[in-house]
Amino acid sequence: MSTTQKIVLVTAGSGGPQGITTINKDLREGWRVAQVAPMGGAGSGESARFAALVVLELNEDAADTLMQATAERAEADIEGQIEEALEGGYIVESEDIEGWRNPDLD
Repeated sequence: MSTTQKIVLVTAGSGGPQGITTINKDLREGWRVAQVAPMGGAGSGESARFAALVVLELNEDAADTLMQATAERAEADIEGQIEEALEGGYIVESEDIEGWRNPDLD
């Protein structure tokens, strides 16, 4: 079984964590944590930050399912945008502009 991997840098410190939102989104989409590599820290007191590299992987079947779901969401979104653009629009034929125009979307 083939897998796809990616790396996310996670940092934590007084300013709060960074990278956690990305990892949580990916985990909900079927990615799994393959490895965590601590990278140490820098600074001291209030400016201290710590970092880790997180390797996420997605098996081929999960990747196909994710790509199909993403394509379906994109298609539904595009269809909605097309319907919105067509609703209330009209054809324009002038020297400067030609085609369909919806003034509510300008």
